[in-house]
Amino acid sequence: MNFLLKKLIVVFFTFFTLLSFQNSVFAQSKSDDFIITPINIAWFSPFELVPFKPRRVVGVSANVFYGHEDELYGVQAGMVSRTLSGIGVQAGLVQIANNDFIGVQAGGFNYAGDFWGIQVSGMNVAADGFGVQVAAVTNHSNDFSGIQISSSMNDADYFNGIQISAGLNRSFRNFSGLQIGLHNQIQVKVPVKDLLNVGGTLVPIYGQKKTSRKGMGNGAQIGLWNESVLANGIQIGVVNISEDINGVQIGLINYADSLKGIQIGLLNFHANGVFGAPVFNLGW
Repeated sequence: MNFLLKKLIVVFFTFFTLLSFQNSVFAQSKSDDFIITPINIAWFSPFELVPFKPRRVVGVSANVFYGHEDELYGVQAGMVSRTLSGIGVQAGLVQIANNDFIGVQAGGFNYAGDFWGIQVSGMNVAADGFGVQVAAVTNHSNDFSGIQISSSMNDADYFNGIQISAGLNRSFRNFSGLQIGLHNQIQVKVPVKDLLNVGGTLVPIYGQKKTSRKGMGNGAQIGLWNESVLANGIQIGVVNISEDINGVQIGLINYADSLKGIQIGLLNFHANGVFGAPVFNLGW
């Protein structure tokens, strides 16, 4: 027993001596006030192997429940992985890159501020980005160029590229590219929010008037139901609806308030010419 106790004491002091030496090395390895380390292991940040901030990991960052790095150049993995910026791979249940990130995010939920690379998860969110988003449920971005693929919904304000979904593809403002899905929308009309005074509290309600967001759609929509407010290109579907379209509508039912182009379908309607015509209709 005495021999075992002595052995444990030696191991204990050896470990903490090495840890103290390692931390002193890290503390001296500074670049732009960052502590640089090739590895960091966190139980739940800030309970971690290298407890210095701001910290730059050039190598591997691993966590059991939650890990937070200031900069990452390498691989970060665990239950919840977060970095302010970085280049590399994040993998786990939740991945968060608050600012800019270049590389791959893979897991249950991905978020990045300014993202270049590939996101693969149940739900992907990128404020701005370039690359590929593949989601089991939904993809969302404010301004994205590349490819969005999902089973439920692809959503962006500004989008350049290809949206493919078994459900809904939507772009609220400028769109250039191709939408393939069950339901495709470009610059759809949205309800106006009115404010109702209820006991001194302003409660938002939806009025009868509607307005459309400004923007332009350039490209093609292919799906069961296609909608656009202002589009230059082609709509191919069972039902095609556009407020203003410069191009072609091909479907069973085609409708446009203003058409400069051709409608081909079973029933064709446009308000600025021959309102209803079977098979073929022309607008100018």
